[in-house]
Parts: sequence; C-alpha cells; structure tokens
Amino acid sequence: MVHTDARFSAAIERAVGEIEGRTDAELVVVAAPASGSYADIAWIVASAVGAVVLAFLCWSPIVFDAMWFPLDIAATVGLTAAALTRWPRLAARLAGRDRRNRQVREAALAAFTEENVHATARRTGVLVYVSALEGRVELLPDQGLLGRIPGAKWNSLALRAGDLDELLAGLHRLGALLATDSPPAGVNADQIPNAPRVRA
Repeated sequence: MVHTDARFSAAIERAVGEIEGRTDAELVVVAAPASGSYADIAWIVASAVGAVVLAFLCWSPIVFDAMWFPLDIAATVGLTAAALTRWPRLAARLAGRDRRNRQVREAALAAFTEENVHATARRTGVLVYVSALEGRVELLPDQGLLGRIPGAKWNSLALRAGDLDELLAGLHRLGALLATDSPPAGVNADQIPNAPRVRA
C-alpha cells in the first residue's frame, strides 16, 4: 500500500509544495488504507459456501453422519469468513467495481469536508484522495477551480494509486494542469499544510 512507504510523507509534501508554487490552487492529499468495510461481503460469500457444503453433505452418494452437520457448516462458514477478512482485497474484488468506486467516492467527499478543502479564500482547494485497498485515486476540486477547468481535463489526468513514483507522476500532471489553467494570483499564501493526511 502506497501510504505505508517510508518515503511517502516527505515525497508528497515536497511535491505539493512545488505544485503550489506554480498555481493559485491548494492541494490536499489524503491517503487511506481502505475506504470502507467489506465485512458484509465476507459473510455473504461464507454463507453461500456453507450452503454449498450443506447441499453436498445432504445429497452426496457418500453417507455422512447428520449429527456433525451443524459443526461442519459452522466451521466452513467461519473459516471462509475469516479468510476473506484476512485478505480484504479479495472481499473488495468480490464486492464489484461499482461498490468499490462508490465507497471511495463517499470517503473522499467526507475527507473534503473534514480537511477543510472548501475553506480556501478563492475556493481553489483540490483534494487528492488515495485509497490503497481499492487502488483508486479520487480527485475533488472546489468550485473556484471547477469554473476555470473543464471536467474533461480533470478526467484526463487518470491518477493511479500504484506505487509512490506512479502517484507522484500523477501529481505532477495535476500540477501542470493547475499551473496552466489556474496560475498564481498575486500573493499565494499557503493556506493548508502540505503534508499528506495519512489515515490509520
């Protein structure tokens, strides 16, 4: 996960400082290990596996002692749920892309408010929300930038939550866009600290 890299905080803070020196925008980077829980998926899949095992026990040509069925099913469900909890990336994959995207978007919207990205003087804040488990980066510009930069340009940036170098390359593409379409306007005070916010 990119945000656990020892270089992460220093590298992101340095990149944000460089970018903000060439634009009127204020960049806020938030990195989270995941954007939500997939525990429900783990238990749904575990229950389905338990049902398959029960069907096998009941209709298999091999005769099993029915007295042990409850223990067999409980063990199957418990072990499957534990495995999916142990490997949440698999549970997230089973949840589907729409669910992953929705959870990242909702977490990013919450972070936008929590980190006061909307509170800059000219409404030129930009949240870069990195969600490691889902492998997604959500970009949320404030109203002052949405009025200057068309949506197609934001979408073309295609930031990715791969390794640190890949994320930094995406941030520099974002910086080039902001420098062109939202250059510094007079004194460009640093209104929000540049260090990334790393969620536990």
